[in-house]
Amino acid sequence: MKKLSKSRFIILVLSIALLIGSAFAVTAAAEEDDTTGKFSDISIAYADKVAITVAVDATKEELERGDVVVSYSIDGASANATYFRTDDKGTVWVITKGIAAYDLAEVVTFSSTVNGAQVESDRKYSVAQFVYKTLYTKTLDDIDKNFYTTLLAFGEAAQHKSGNTDSMVTDSTLAFTKNADISFDGSKTAFAPASDMDLTPSYNGDIPVGKLLIGWNVIENGEEKVVDATFHCSGIVEVLSPVLKDEDPSKFTLANGGFEDGLTGWTVVGSIGDVSSDTHYWTNENGGYAFGMDGNMMFSAYAPGALEVAAGTLTSSSFTIGGTGFVTFKVGAMRDGNYVYVDVVDASTMQILARYYNGLWADTTDGVKSGCTLVPYKADLSAYMGREVFFRISDNADSGYGLFFADSFNTYHVTEPDDSFNTATPVNYEISGTAYDLFNGGFEYGDNRGWWNNGEIGVVTNATGYWNENIPYGKDGEYLYTGVQSFGADTMREGNVGALTSSVFQLGGNGYITYMLGGGNAFCYVQVIDSTTGEVLARYRQQAREDAVLKTYVADLSAYIGRSVRIQLVDNATSDWGCVSFDNVVTYHTTVPAGIAAIDVKYEIVNGSFESGLDGWKQNIWEAGAQNTLGWVESSEHDAEWYTKNDDRKDGSSLFTFCKPDGTNCENTKGELVSSTFTLKKDSFVSFRFGAAGSRDVRIELVAADGTVIATFYNEAAGKVNTEMYAYYYQYTGETTDCFFRVVDDSTSNYGCFVVDDFRVNLESAPEGHIEAIQ
Repeated sequence: MKKLSKSRFIILVLSIALLIGSAFAVTAAAEEDDTTGKFSDISIAYADKVAITVAVDATKEELERGDVVVSYSIDGASANATYFRTDDKGTVWVITKGIAAYDLAEVVTFSSTVNGAQVESDRKYSVAQFVYKTLYTKTLDDIDKNFYTTLLAFGEAAQHKSGNTDSMVTDSTLAFTKNADISFDGSKTAFAPASDMDLTPSYNGDIPVGKLLIGWNVIENGEEKVVDATFHCSGIVEVLSPVLKDEDPSKFTLANGGFEDGLTGWTVVGSIGDVSSDTHYWTNENGGYAFGMDGNMMFSAYAPGALEVAAGTLTSSSFTIGGTGFVTFKVGAMRDGNYVYVDVVDASTMQILARYYNGLWADTTDGVKSGCTLVPYKADLSAYMGREVFFRISDNADSGYGLFFADSFNTYHVTEPDDSFNTATPVNYEISGTAYDLFNGGFEYGDNRGWWNNGEIGVVTNATGYWNENIPYGKDGEYLYTGVQSFGADTMREGNVGALTSSVFQLGGNGYITYMLGGGNAFCYVQVIDSTTGEVLARYRQQAREDAVLKTYVADLSAYIGRSVRIQLVDNATSDWGCVSFDNVVTYHTTVPAGIAAIDVKYEIVNGSFESGLDGWKQNIWEAGAQNTLGWVESSEHDAEWYTKNDDRKDGSSLFTFCKPDGTNCENTKGELVSSTFTLKKDSFVSFRFGAAGSRDVRIELVAADGTVIATFYNEAAGKVNTEMYAYYYQYTGETTDCFFRVVDDSTSNYGCFVVDDFRVNLESAPEGHIEAIQ
């Protein structure tokens, strides 16, 4: 809630007798009839905070010069008064510093000195005590209701101090009636601590048979409203009356809802934005367009470092739904509620109670651009009164105003907010589940809402099976996501590469997730990504492929409970089952689910010794020779003077070579042989065996996932012999990253070819018998 700013004090002077009495010990430093420095009446001053004023027998000049010094102590902290005023009667008043609303029961102790000699000491006053005496000893007609209402508007603790059992006043409510037919035990008013306020109103008029709604007035936290009472009549009048309570607004108020204190109380996941003081956007166009923020700060997707393509969440601290149950907020952009939205989440169960988006988004308003302008909304959450909740704003879009701006989350209203607020727009689809559940994890909305489909590696379909034989997918529910050729549907996407990335969710339950996967080769996998850092937490490949039939896998991510993550399906293959079927991603379990235990392979290279043929490797041919390949996986080699066999140097029974056992070779082909992706740890070792490569046009590269070459290696061992493999190692000292090996052949002569085997990664030390790789 934005802080109020007042430019002046509103002074309410209520001259009353001293609260504590007049018999106080006074040490006089002057003549017996000299009253300089002594106190008389008290009053209060209130605005943002409440202050006590005390009348002192001194002139303003004496106080300003320091001849007379008035000191006071609040909660053990002492200070000399520096604020003074003179009223129209010539009385000089000393004003204390402002006292926070919830400290109004604090006893304030005053003292005074004249020319260094003490005159007054230990004179005690209390605002709460003053309010108590006024309200408890007078009727509504006798008190200044405006004073009561205004004072309570700054907090109910004007009557009490939380946690202080010795307080004169407890939580209280003032009830009164303006209805001539209603009375409370013969009285028109009632005032008592909330726990004691159990009213039985009497209705003096004629009640028709059935029931009749009437009401009386109540002041709670400085706000006047009508409380309904239901009277039932079936020959005998039965009155049902509520117990009135005076609510403490602090627990219903979201801390820092307007971002005036930066991100205090808010948690950001992903590079989706930050707090900003910029009042306008697109300032290169006609000076820009106003956001329409309140106060000096807001959350902006245009803050430095923010990226529209980034995904993430902004989560508030929790609060209890109270007051009328209405909350208000401002949001801008958030155009598509399938990808960017505001959730109201139960803090105990993590259940998503409501989801809203910027339903009044407009590219222009009255001819002026308004795509990022903040729109004020109000949401009725009274159905969840008393529930502790929090806001979670999700950004899972990468374009098309796929970002958001936010401000002014105000969560406590004693009356329904006026028509300056628009009714919040719920998303146009049914919501269910919790903050731990992946949105649209089973594609049962019939589309891929909540997922980014980069590269179009598949589509959502209700096809029952694949290929012309209509072999059942074994899907869960009506829909699945697939790039496999489906029966009777256009779903074939094997030639495409890319990724399908989920929305952000928090990992909860026991940390297990399940998913259904079919098809795919070693270049197709499912990975779990930390939404804050982008780190790949785990990577899972197909382990039990049965063509495109979906198999349920169970992944143990319990080490990452509480992290905000995303699921990503990656397809980097274009042939040999370079397509997948995918369904039923379930991210919340309380018991270990059934299925195939998924194996995390993120630190492993697939088939580094070619014992499974070319599984995990792919060739990209740039210039085809007679054989249109860079080589073959063989278990035996050609026996010739120009070809040295590697029977004692290879790992296992197979290796990759440019020459078949019968002498057929492909030296005149250019291209590259690429490994699967793996995560390489900082300071770890890699190793490989490398033969042939007569020039530097044939090399092995270690490449980061983004295409950056980390290191390049050549086969230039001393005394090397034609096709004989040499064992090399390399220590990687960079930060942990995803990468792959690429064997490059850009030569067609002078052993413009290669023999390789035994690629290993993430070793703790250099393997025995290996030499340092030549760069």
